[in-house]
Amino acid sequence: MTQVLQQARRNGIEKRDIDGILLVGGTVQIPAVQTWVKQYFDESKIKCDRPFSAIAEGALKLAQGFEVKDFLYHSYGIRYWNRRKNCHSWHSIIKSGQSYPMNEPIEIKLGASIENQPSIELIIGELGSETGGTEVYFDGDRLVTRSLANAQSNVQPLNDRDGARTLAKLEPLGMPGSDRIKLQFWVDEQRFLRVTVEDLLTQNSLVDKQIVTELS
Repeated sequence: MTQVLQQARRNGIEKRDIDGILLVGGTVQIPAVQTWVKQYFDESKIKCDRPFSAIAEGALKLAQGFEVKDFLYHSYGIRYWNRRKNCHSWHSIIKSGQSYPMNEPIEIKLGASIENQPSIELIIGELGSETGGTEVYFDGDRLVTRSLANAQSNVQPLNDRDGARTLAKLEPLGMPGSDRIKLQFWVDEQRFLRVTVEDLLTQNSLVDKQIVTELS
């Protein structure tokens, strides 16, 4: 920092002439970095509320007709019971790169998985990349790669804990064989995944814009 201030002074800019300090990039979110900057400048001059989009927004002021949109880095899905494989699987509902806030919700319909099902449980997971899906070997002097059919994705459940999974009670109790509820998902401006749940049997709204979890 001393070298930077010295260079500024050589160009006729004194420290007192600096009206604001704009911190950008992921590193500036580290508390130690912010503390270090505050050793040189008054805290009121330091701005760090948009470390990732500040540069882009500043550049777009020079180009009319464009806008900055935030997007999600990961894909997300819901867990369901796979009858064919007799195990839990994941169904993707939001792809990485999805901009937010979302203009239109993502809609899916689900049925009961067991007889006399008393409630609807929803587990949201962050879907990672597939692992163990490629085999590499030599065939003579050739390097060969082959995709494996049993590749699995790394999934990090986000709300798989008591009190967080249950969305709504079913009255009357749910029975397998037909769609029972309609779910509408969307992401708000704060990256919260929200859901609205409608009971298709009774036509009642069970949940309205409820926060499920925070995404990244």
